[in-house]
Amino acid sequence: MYGQAAESLKQALKKAEAAKEPAEAQAVIQNALGFALAAQNNYKTAIRHYRLALEAKPAYPVALNNLAFALEKQLKLEEAKQTYEQVIELDANNKTARKRLKLLDRKAGLNRAA
Repeated sequence: MYGQAAESLKQALKKAEAAKEPAEAQAVIQNALGFALAAQNNYKTAIRHYRLALEAKPAYPVALNNLAFALEKQLKLEEAKQTYEQVIELDANNKTARKRLKLLDRKAGLNRAA
């Protein structure tokens, strides 16, 4: 299902770029494409699309959260932590970022203890 979604989103992105749709619209498509790729465990490519979404719309907490999670999956934990912190700067009450930061801090504490 996610494979079909990714293909449809790639087509939508081409159309949006050709039609010179607003950057915000392209950011939403890039983020959704990243999500579909991440759901297939293709985190490397998902990260690229999340970053493209953020180029189009820098203050985009959803894309930042998704990027941070994909970075976690790639074991880029410090970069993931910094990205979750960016989310909190944009949205102080973001429950997802706060929860993931606590988990990362807990993991870091366990790794230091080992």
